[in-house]
Amino acid sequence: MKLLLYAPVYLAIAIAKVAGECPFCLDGSLSPTPDKDIFTFEDDGTTCGDAELFAATLEADTFACIQIQDTGLSECGCTTPPELDMGCTLCADGSPAPNSDLEVIPKVTCAGIERFIRRFPASTCAAYHRTIGVQCGCAPPDPPVDVCYLCGGSSVDFPAAPLFVEELGTEIPCAFFEVIANDEDDNGGFPCAAFQIEGGTACCKGGDDTGLAPARDG
Repeated sequence: MKLLLYAPVYLAIAIAKVAGECPFCLDGSLSPTPDKDIFTFEDDGTTCGDAELFAATLEADTFACIQIQDTGLSECGCTTPPELDMGCTLCADGSPAPNSDLEVIPKVTCAGIERFIRRFPASTCAAYHRTIGVQCGCAPPDPPVDVCYLCGGSSVDFPAAPLFVEELGTEIPCAFFEVIANDEDDNGGFPCAAFQIEGGTACCKGGDDTGLAPARDG
C-alpha cells in the first residue's frame, strides 16, 4: 500500500536517518511562529522552532522531510510557493472551509489542513473533499460519491488517536488514515473493509470485533 503525505512531524522523526537540506518552510523562510506548540501524541511541548531545527537534519525530498514540511504549513505559518501550488482546497468548489477554526485533531485546524493540502494532486484532494472537507463544513461532493468510513458512520470516532501503519513503520492520527482509505490513487487498491479492519481498534468506539478497547484520543 503506497502511503504518502499524511503523518505530521513527530512521526517523521522516528524514520529519519540522513542529514541533508530539508527546508522547513517550502520557500526557505523561517517559521513566523517559532514558539507555537504543535501537535504531538505525547503533547510534550514541542514547538515550531523545535521542528524547524529538526528539519535541518533531514534529507530533502524524503518522506520525513515532506511530513515535517506539512507541519510547517498546517501549524507554523509557512506558505506554499506558487510553483508548487496545485490549488487543492478542502471544499470541492474552491471556497474556504466554513469551519476554518475547527480543530480536526488538537492544534490542527481546518484552515491549517487547507494550507498543507495546497500541493496535493487531484486524487488526494478528492479524498479530502469527501472526508475532512465535509467535517470542516464543506458541501459533500456533487454528484455523490461512495465514502469509506473507518467506523461505519459519518466520521472517525477518535480522529487524534494514534494508529500504527505498517507500511510507514510509525503511527498516524486516525483522521488521516481515513483520508488514505478514500484516495483512489494512494490506497493500494485495498477495499474499504481492509481499512476498517486495520483502523477499527484504534479509531472506533468499542474497537473491532475482537472486543478490544479503543485507543486513547490524543
